[in-house]
Amino acid sequence: MKTRYFTGVFIVCFGILLSGCRHARGQHETFQRDNETAGTTVRESHDDYYESEDSRHSSHRDYEHRNRYEENGDQQNNYEADTDEQSSSSHRTTAASDQAVDPLLWQQNPQGTPEQRLVRKSYVVSYNPTTMQPNWVAWKLTAEHADGPVKRPGSAFHEDEEVPCPRATLEDYRGTDWSRGHLCPAGDNKWDSEAMYETFLLSNICPQNGNLNAGLWNQIEMTCRKWAKRYGEIYIVSGPLFYRTEHERIGPNRIPVPEAFFKVILCLGEQPRAICYVCKNTDGNGKKDQYVNSLSQVERLTKIKFFPSLSAEIRQAIDAAEPEM
Repeated sequence: MKTRYFTGVFIVCFGILLSGCRHARGQHETFQRDNETAGTTVRESHDDYYESEDSRHSSHRDYEHRNRYEENGDQQNNYEADTDEQSSSSHRTTAASDQAVDPLLWQQNPQGTPEQRLVRKSYVVSYNPTTMQPNWVAWKLTAEHADGPVKRPGSAFHEDEEVPCPRATLEDYRGTDWSRGHLCPAGDNKWDSEAMYETFLLSNICPQNGNLNAGLWNQIEMTCRKWAKRYGEIYIVSGPLFYRTEHERIGPNRIPVPEAFFKVILCLGEQPRAICYVCKNTDGNGKKDQYVNSLSQVERLTKIKFFPSLSAEIRQAIDAAEPEM
């Protein structure tokens, strides 16, 4: 009887022990599986992180490389005269652009004067296909645009394909005693490479005495930039004067050489005023003060009505004031 009792107790205890071992083994296997799964997840996340980092670094390197390429390309192509992009940007038709132009930039030519209007980034042109030069060029010079980082290119003069033939070409100036004189100067456009480039269009150029170009005319240009900085903004109109019956001519296209040049500078504000210069196309060794004229005097000389959009009141104030800045 005791033997059967102990045998039963032994069987029950053994069953409980076996069941506990199986449960513990099951828990261990579950823990292992969970750990393996977790480890796989961690490794996959870790690999994804480095793959993502590589992608980001690669994208950043590509971006930097692309930027360096574009910057180098821009620097290389800034003054390439034969690029399609610059050719299209340098030649704007006027009909669609007139509405966007400051009315003070449009001057009134004498009746019957041949004219083709051209709109550039920083100036406008009244081009005369008969003289193959401008009647005048006008622009507004602000304090912000009176200086800048853009350097003058070594060789950027180029033919204006927007104006009809015959027209001025580089060949017309080659081997002559005349320099290519800017009307809207390159020095007024250091704020933008495209604006600078457009000043080298031959439709903005006249045959000019080299000493005048580098001397008196340059002094007047630098003075205008000082005035723009002092007053905030000024308006400038410049052009050639042909007052002889016969003119010296240069080049295969027989470009007439102007006898003189004019420059009109207008400053508005509380005290509207204007100062004008007329310089003969010679050495021009005198001081610029010797070439000062009033607005009315230059209008009588050129037959051009300057700033016709000004009110009568402002015009009277300008005429009553001394020609000074």
